[in-house]
Amino acid sequence: MANPFIRSVAIIGLLFNLAITIGDAVYVLYATRGLGLDGALIGAVFTVGGIASVAGATLVRRTTARFGIGPSMVGSILLLTFAGLLVLAANGPPLAAAVFLGARGAMTGFAAAVFNVASSSAYQAAVPDRLLGRVSGAGGVLGLGLIPVAAVLGGWLGEHIGLWNTLAISVGCQFVAFLYVASSPLRGIRTTSDLAH
Repeated sequence: MANPFIRSVAIIGLLFNLAITIGDAVYVLYATRGLGLDGALIGAVFTVGGIASVAGATLVRRTTARFGIGPSMVGSILLLTFAGLLVLAANGPPLAAAVFLGARGAMTGFAAAVFNVASSSAYQAAVPDRLLGRVSGAGGVLGLGLIPVAAVLGGWLGEHIGLWNTLAISVGCQFVAFLYVASSPLRGIRTTSDLAH
């Protein structure tokens, strides 16, 4: 992966998928056992996230036109990181905690949609057609291949250091990964013409 943009996106996918999955492995347990949410509240939280994903996907063009592709991707990763803080801050009665988790779901759904759609569009602009399948496949293996390992690690951490502490480690790892994103070549990419092969 000689292209610095492609390399950055692949590394970001790897880092964030690992960091987020560590927390996702214990998220529902924390929401039910730690915060007392029942099935209906959990369903509502995930519904909010799903709606925000659709909104994010429909607003990608506007977002990238206004801020640029790279800054939109960097901003979406920052929003994902801040969303994790809402899980750590959630407390009070189950309905109040669900508001925190719903806000987290909305931020995560929106930001993930913006990042995924923008990065896919930029991949297509940066990679020659004859290599697109191979490069996308390699990026997918890097980004998704270690998710099972991160899930097992998250479960192990949840059992040994506690659910909240595991979520805190996940958010800390997301912040470290964001620092990589903020210093990557992504922030300078405004349009797909900046990536033309």
